[in-house]
Amino acid sequence: MTLPRLATRFWVSSIVRRCSGLGIPATVVRHGYDEAGAVLLLARHRDGLCRLFGATTGRDDARAWLPLSGSVPVPAADADALIERQRRIDPDVWVLELETDAPEALVEERFLPA
Repeated sequence: MTLPRLATRFWVSSIVRRCSGLGIPATVVRHGYDEAGAVLLLARHRDGLCRLFGATTGRDDARAWLPLSGSVPVPAADADALIERQRRIDPDVWVLELETDAPEALVEERFLPA
């Protein structure tokens, strides 16, 4: 039996609140579908490079983050192009931006390898 999933708006809001409580800037750059929208996580590093992750569900039905920009940080323009491509595929996508070099330390879900 699968438990009901938390609405996306509450999940994203909880990440923003957690980061804000730690003094890490977190912004919803694009508000998607409230109940079940796809979520992209953009981690902007201090050096200007970025990593982009997409929320996915594993075999255990637990949420996880899949690297969309590869295993190393990319220029912001490359990450923005990936976001735009995803937005064209799914206009209801959420984009959550965190100003951090280590997003893995800020969210509860696991990060899958590239």
